[in-house]
Formats: sequence, C-alpha cells, structure tokens
Amino acid sequence: MQFQIPKQQWNKIEDYLAGLPQEESPGLSVGWYLDLMERILEEYDLADLGKAEEDIQSFSRIVSTLAVLLHQGRKQQLVPLWQDLMSQACAALPACRGDAKLDFSVKELTLAYQLMKEYDTNGDWAKSLSSVQITDYVYQTGDRHNINLYNVAGEVLRTRQGLCDSREYISKCLDLQLAKLDENGMYPDNFPGEHNPVLYDLAARVQLQWAEVWGDYEFGDSLRRGGIWSLMTQSPTGQIPYGGRSNQYLFNETLFASMMEYEAGKQAEAGNFALAGRMRRSARLAAESVQTFLERHSHNRNLFSDPSAGCEEYGYFKKYMISAAAFLIGAVLFAREEIPEMICPCQAGGYVLSSGARFHQVFACCCGYGIQLDANGDPAYDATGLGRVHRAGAPAALGLSLPFAAQPHYTLPAGLSPLSAAIGIGWDDGEGGIQYLSDLTGLKHALAVEEEGDEKVKFTVTYTGNSLKNCEGVMETYTVDQGGLHYSAKLLESEAPAVYARVPLLVTDGARESKLRQRAGQCNVWLEDWRWRVTTNASLTGEEREVSNRNGVYRLVTFVRLEPKIRLNLSICQENNGE
Repeated sequence: MQFQIPKQQWNKIEDYLAGLPQEESPGLSVGWYLDLMERILEEYDLADLGKAEEDIQSFSRIVSTLAVLLHQGRKQQLVPLWQDLMSQACAALPACRGDAKLDFSVKELTLAYQLMKEYDTNGDWAKSLSSVQITDYVYQTGDRHNINLYNVAGEVLRTRQGLCDSREYISKCLDLQLAKLDENGMYPDNFPGEHNPVLYDLAARVQLQWAEVWGDYEFGDSLRRGGIWSLMTQSPTGQIPYGGRSNQYLFNETLFASMMEYEAGKQAEAGNFALAGRMRRSARLAAESVQTFLERHSHNRNLFSDPSAGCEEYGYFKKYMISAAAFLIGAVLFAREEIPEMICPCQAGGYVLSSGARFHQVFACCCGYGIQLDANGDPAYDATGLGRVHRAGAPAALGLSLPFAAQPHYTLPAGLSPLSAAIGIGWDDGEGGIQYLSDLTGLKHALAVEEEGDEKVKFTVTYTGNSLKNCEGVMETYTVDQGGLHYSAKLLESEAPAVYARVPLLVTDGARESKLRQRAGQCNVWLEDWRWRVTTNASLTGEEREVSNRNGVYRLVTFVRLEPKIRLNLSICQENNGE
C-alpha cells in the first residue's frame, strides 16, 4: 500500500477494515462505565468542594457526573447533596461571565438539568441557565479554538430544553468550525498553524457529536471519517496518539471511549455492524487503560507523588480527574450494549498511515507493536522523529509514549532540565557540534511504504530542508515484525565522519523503579515482568543524561557509528528481570 494520496489511503483503510476477522465477543456494559465514573468520583469530598465560582469548570463536571449516576439509579442517598451542588453551580453563573471556564460549564449544567429537572421544583435552575448570554462567553466566534465548540454544545442543549434560542449562533459557529476539518476528519485546533494538538481534535469532534444528537444537525462523512481515523491510530496499549498540549491525562482515553461508543452506534445505524464492533472494542481498550493510574490516585499517566508532574498549569488534579468521569457520560448515554465487539485495528496490525499536513504524524502497527513519529514536532510538547514504541500488554512508558520537549509547557517530573529528544539520529554538523533530527522543525518529509502485512510492515521517511547541516537529507527506514522495531537511518550527500543515535531508558515512572543493564552495543531495561531491549551496530559513547517527559524519568544514552548510517533494534517482551 502507498499511503500518500488521501483518496488512496482511505480506499486502503476501507479494504483493510473489511478484511479483518469477524469473531464476536460481548462488549462493555453501561454498568462498567458507571462503575468507573463512581470510582473517579470517590477521589472527591463532595461535602467540601469549595465555592462554585472559584472553579466552575471542575464544579460543573462534578455536578454532571453525579447527575448521570443518579439518573442511572446509582448513589440515590446523594440526591439532596446533589440538589445543593446544582443550586450552588447555577447561582455562580453570573459571577463567571467573561471567564473561559464558563464556556465549558454551561453544557455540563444543562445536561444535568435535562436529566434531573424534576427536582427543579421552583424553577430556579432553569431561570439561572436561561440567564446566560452569548456575550458571557470568551470564545464567541467559530473562527478559532475548540472551546467555542464546548459553548456551542451547551447552546445546543439549552436550545433543546427551551432555555434559549441560539440556533442562529450555533449555525454561524458550526459553518466556520466544520470548514476546518481536514481530509481525515481531524480538527486542527491551532488553525491555521502547523502544530495542532491531537487531544483537541478529539475534544472538538465529541462536541460536534453532542450537537448532532441534541441539535439534530447532520455532519455525515466528516464525523464518521474522523471516528475511523481515531480507530486506526489508537495504540495497542489503548492510548490515543501523542501530540501537543493536554496529552497523557486519563481523560484522553475516557473521552476516546465515549467518542467510539457514539460512532459505533452511528455505524450500526448505517448497517456497518462489523465496524461498529471494532469501535466498541477500541472503546474498551481505551477505558481499561486508565485503571493502573486510577488505582494509584493519579489523574495522568505517571505515578509521581507531585500531582503537577507532567501537567500544564491548567491541568490540575481537581479539574482533570473529574474530567475523566464527566467525559464518560457519552459512553453511558450512547453505548449500544447489544453490539458485540470485534477485533480492532491496533490488535490486528499490518498497516502504515500518514496524517494530514496539519498533524504531520506517521503511524505503524504490526505484531502487537505500535509506533508513532512526528515529522514536525512542537518544541513546547514534543520533538521531531520517533516518539512512541508501544507493545500490547506492556507498560506504555517502558519503551516510550511521547518524546522529550525542548521548551516544555508542562512541569517536568523530578525537576530535571528540559532537552529536545526522540529516538533517532544525530550527526556531526561540520561546525564542531552534533545536530539531532529531534531538534529540528519545519523540515519537509516524504513517506514511502514498502511493505504491509500481518507479519511485517516497512516504510521510509526522508527529511529535507535548509536547517539540515552537513547533509542534504536524512532517510529513516522502519521495519516492524515479531522481533520488534528495526530502525536504520542514513545521511544523504554528507561528509560527516560519524552519526549518532539516542535512545531513552526508563528509570522510574514515579513509583516503579526499573532495572537497567548496559554493555557494548546493547541495553536492557526491566519494569516488573517486561523488558525493553536495544541492540545496535554502534558503540556506546558513555554520554548519558537524565531527562523526563510527562511519564517519567529516563536515562538518555548515545551510540556512535563512524560512517553515515546507523541501525537500532528495539523490542519489548515479557520476561522476568534477569535475576
């Protein structure tokens, strides 16, 4: 398959999905999702949440989460407490005018009202929700940002409940927002910029789903295509792709699960029952992937005692832990339990994909491995090159879940200094230094897929651009098979006497300590009963540095080869720690 022209890529995706096995198994129940929501809610003292106006976004998500649980027959003893919380939240709305948190919160409170309005005996909640004006929002136009779509979803719900008539506003915003969706149905949140966060593509599309359901808007192929793209780019660990801000929080995967349950229902309505089953399986993988961290009371994918580790300033525990529950509301309301699961793409493997130009990512999945690279990494969050090597069942951070950012807009675990790094090549720059691919942005890249199948995929990525020093280009070759990832890289038209490769070795995820062994041409890292193994035709330089990303602390090792090409073999397997 050659995945370079969107139409060709989508024809191949359709053929691939049609050819997957169709064995069925029961899907997750709504009760399972409710159990997960209850478990997340237990992280909060509901009798001591503080004033609603101090953090209406977090407060409203607690209110909506509890409303759904009550509506589903859970936690009935908390009805009086919920009524008080709902009253506090509605009373706080006037104080939140001009605060972007209001843009998120009206939807949550209106949904809670929709489900529980029989308790609004004196009409105070309806009066408060009706009093909100479009001018109270920060993001009042659809020309930019996913936050506008959150308030649009809220206006759709308010309009449906007869609390306002925002149809003109909704249509105007949707016209502008829908025009941004790319050839894969993805939403570029920084439009027209070149660095667009993956999470906010997903978040935007989920808000469009709410508009489709409650506003009777029909988005057709745009949303359906986006759902299929997300299905195809899920990691074998259940995670969404890395890329940009707000990544690696547990709510990423609960939001994904809700999106997939909704899309599964839409595909079933269209008669695409096998595809619906694959989406339900992917929802399960995503939702189940949060368990390890939730058990350790972490709202993101590390286990450091400092809750700010790996988080942006806005990504604090109170807001983003409850978001993991609130974002499951769609799964509860829209899951079609009668649809059985079927194997999904990240389990079957055998493909390579390339995203659109505004996301510049490449994915490959085969033999239980999933890899991802970013050809133009955002230095505030990522780096250019290979940033993910996952294997089904293994701890995601053991290989790598995302690169290391040069100027991270999140708190580094353990207070380490930032460094731009990914797995991959560097070379003598002809000026006495070493240039690494991971340091560069704005390069052109070309993908060529050589082989795709159940047992092996192979492709090359070639980079060119004026920022490259002492060479005309860099060609990386990736092969994924049962033995793992086989990586090779070479310089094009270069006189560099040596090339280098850097590989991160996990030291800790904040709670679990790894065991490392290094020797000439080989490194091994054990975490619990899994091993990350690196072999190469190059030699260790002895240069090491501790670096960190959102997930943990790593020892970054460097290999050198005295010719313009280098090879790495990277594998993850289950075994004891070698003791």
